[in-house]
Amino acid sequence: MSQPNPATEYFRQQDDFVAGMISAAKDGRLNSHFGPYIDWTIWGQPISRAEAYAMMDLASTELDRLFDDEKADPAIISYLEAIDSELTNILPMLK
Repeated sequence: MSQPNPATEYFRQQDDFVAGMISAAKDGRLNSHFGPYIDWTIWGQPISRAEAYAMMDLASTELDRLFDDEKADPAIISYLEAIDSELTNILPMLK
């Protein structure tokens, strides 16, 4: 039996993560204000610098609230952390 390719497994996990985030946005578990980020992720729609800052602020606020909630969904926390991190990384490229 051959070993799975680590790179293939990594990208499969990444695809599953993004699919879960999109699903959470569609079913309302992720705040609708993250719509521009989801649209960028799915369709490559541009995000403005102002939208990025607003979503980063919202992610921070929601993370602060969720970290204090022992019943918080860990997947939602992960999605918010990923959104905040990715927006931070692309911010210099935004207009």
